[in-house]
Amino acid sequence: MLVDGLAVNEVAHALHLSERTVASHVAHILDKLALGDSAELIGYAVRHGLIDEGSEGVA
Repeated sequence: MLVDGLAVNEVAHALHLSERTVASHVAHILDKLALGDSAELIGYAVRHGLIDEGSEGVA
């Protein structure tokens, strides 16, 4: 959903979670992968074949 350009609050709403929960999960992922922000996370996902560059992510 981040790949599709959704903000944390939009992801939270779509998944019926609190914004704090989604932000926490994103922060933990960034920390574990030693990435600085969502843009780096998206680049990581593309480089590792988790998403196709130029296509929509999985919602």
